[in-house]
Amino acid sequence: MKTARSNQQIQSMPKGNQLNKFGGTCAFLAGICYLFMGLMFFFDPTVNTRTHEDFWHAMKRKPLPHILGHYLFGLASIFMLGAIPAITQIVLPFKEALVRWATSLANLGYALLAAFSFRAVAIDRGRAKDYVEGNEMTKIAVVHGGMYLDELDPHGYLDLGGTGFWLFVNSLLAWRHKLWPRGLSQVGIGGALVSWIAMLGSILNSEILIITGAIGAVVIAPIFLIWIGLFLHRTE
Repeated sequence: MKTARSNQQIQSMPKGNQLNKFGGTCAFLAGICYLFMGLMFFFDPTVNTRTHEDFWHAMKRKPLPHILGHYLFGLASIFMLGAIPAITQIVLPFKEALVRWATSLANLGYALLAAFSFRAVAIDRGRAKDYVEGNEMTKIAVVHGGMYLDELDPHGYLDLGGTGFWLFVNSLLAWRHKLWPRGLSQVGIGGALVSWIAMLGSILNSEILIITGAIGAVVIAPIFLIWIGLFLHRTE
């Protein structure tokens, strides 16, 4: 009875639902941002650095890929805040309390990611100049400022764990109740696992786990977001 009533609620949503259309567009644009952000990795010299010295010298020498990557990451996070309500409303009738809680965590996580990324866009070029041209005290200030002031969520409990939890809850419910294509749900669950791997890497300070999570996210995020964006447009 409960499932039948939930299905009836979904089917009774008006055609031409503006939430689906807007959310689908936001998800699609977020996917495009993640796609181009992944391409930036191939051009960003800071990706292959191992020390603070190498990182800031590479950043000073060729800042554009790093800046563009963060700008795209910030835009993707902003677009995700527009996509979340449309994605969530599909599964909401099936586990309302859990879905609403997961959605709150995701909103906090993506807001943190946007703030971190746009802050990097604004100040990283100047910090690179200060590090390369400054004395030892300036170098220490730049490095420790990055370690303790850049990220509001250093271990990624919200921006990786929270967003991954939201994705897992939505994808699992969509799979169980056949609300999305099965492959889309599987990609979503894979994306959640990748987020948790990256979070674990941050907690354990494991470069291998962080890189694995980052590569997985760059591959999975565009696939999931472009697919869910097109799906939402078809069901609007």
